[in-house]
Amino acid sequence: MTRLSRREVICPKCGTIDIMIYYASVNTMFDSSLINELVDGTLNTHACSGCGHVIRLSSEVMINCPQSMFMINPTDDVEKNKEKLKLNGVITEDGMVLDGLTSRLLKTKSKKYSKHKSLYKPSSLHPPPLPPTPHPPSDNKENYNKIKERANKKNSSNKIDLSKSLETKLNNLIAFFMDTRVVVAFSGGVDSSLLAFLSNKYAKETLLVTEKSILYPDEEIKLTSEFANKYGITHLIVERNPLKDENFRVNPKNRCYICKTGLYKDIIKIKEERNFDLILDGSNIDDLSDYRPGMQALKELNITTPYIDFKINKQEIREICKHFNLEVQSKPSMACFSSRIPYDQEINEEKLDMIREAEMFLRNTYNLNQFRVRLHEGKLARIELMPEDIMKVITNENIKKIKTKLKQLGFCYITIDLEGFRSGSLNEILSLNKED
Repeated sequence: MTRLSRREVICPKCGTIDIMIYYASVNTMFDSSLINELVDGTLNTHACSGCGHVIRLSSEVMINCPQSMFMINPTDDVEKNKEKLKLNGVITEDGMVLDGLTSRLLKTKSKKYSKHKSLYKPSSLHPPPLPPTPHPPSDNKENYNKIKERANKKNSSNKIDLSKSLETKLNNLIAFFMDTRVVVAFSGGVDSSLLAFLSNKYAKETLLVTEKSILYPDEEIKLTSEFANKYGITHLIVERNPLKDENFRVNPKNRCYICKTGLYKDIIKIKEERNFDLILDGSNIDDLSDYRPGMQALKELNITTPYIDFKINKQEIREICKHFNLEVQSKPSMACFSSRIPYDQEINEEKLDMIREAEMFLRNTYNLNQFRVRLHEGKLARIELMPEDIMKVITNENIKKIKTKLKQLGFCYITIDLEGFRSGSLNEILSLNKED
């Protein structure tokens, strides 16, 4: 028999309030895995959706065994609980769990439907959710109210209300994750970060896989690790060297197809070895409007693209990130360094290093967020800046600094693109060729 319960949990670290809907089993077998969670201290814990802080939830477990019936509190000292289990014959001296035990009021095992109650659909198997009835501890009611008030202010000031259409898309996305074991191709950008967050919150199990290669800044790899650690998500970093592939080095127009195919074949091996259900890619509906040969690789390898399936664009992804107070909500779009080199011009380590160092210099010196350094034939640098940054950067003093630094890096000619930054500007030549 099951009983539906509802609980409001306030994080003491950041003040976020999570509403948990869960099931408590009554008179069911007390299996060894549950005993082990009790012994190692992980029974009845909750990870805050705001900061990832692990909260110990106070509740007791009643254990029935042939010798006696007694209560265990999961928040008590682990060694104390372990000793009690030994004295009552529940586990042996070497930690083995005896068979035939029963229990009451077991640890919750179901999903958390935090802040998305409309997703819950009553069925003949389970009763509808209970109304919210948070009960502050009687001995600490004043402190409880203060934390709750602070949390409400924080949530109301930072979060945004989603439109009905976007809320529907989000609920569809959440439902998609339920009871699924997911591998997320994780670059650390806004798109894959939201997939990682939602998967961790609603999927059965999540694994993040990040490619580390010469095509990406080292600081981005560090940020992916920090994100995974913050939310307690399993993270695997895979080292690849796409320059080993001659087809990639010659930089054909389908370069992205070649690169994506190699990356996702590696991730498919990981998925199959660990028995996951799906691999997710963060491409969104806006990507369909530009020349994206990598999309063909996703189709051929059966990689799932939830944003495209649910018709979610880049701006909507940012709005959902803001709704959940994710730090990446305003993170600029980023493409790999090979996208700075025009098609049919060789990609090599020297060029990639020049681009990396030039962009690092401009970013750190002038506090730039969205820009590109394109490397054209003849070692010509074409710098694309946001319109509002052009006049800030182009002063007599700055021109001298930029010219000196980039020439030290190996550039021969340094130019500023008067059209400014635009994603995929090297694809413009493809459109011109079609017109011809």
